[in-house]
Amino acid sequence: MTTASSTLTPASFDALTARLVEAFPDFTPEDVLIEIVHANDAVEYVGTPDEDRYELVEFMARYGLMVRSGRITPSDRLDPEHHASPRGADASV
Repeated sequence: MTTASSTLTPASFDALTARLVEAFPDFTPEDVLIEIVHANDAVEYVGTPDEDRYELVEFMARYGLMVRSGRITPSDRLDPEHHASPRGADASV
């Protein structure tokens, strides 16, 4: 969901926190805000343009909360296909 301004301001942090607390009632507002801050730090680190930041932060925070709540597992994002190992099936990793 995009706001009129996609940059993150204190008001947009509050709105995003409220929306995610509603979507994830098992988490406190503080837990949700921590996920938002982590996501915001990540998008800043990689230099995400301001116009894309809000949507990406929301997506990443939602993903983090879904993993933490058990709705999905982190492996859901990985390719589940098994690949043949050149060492053979009995080789230990």
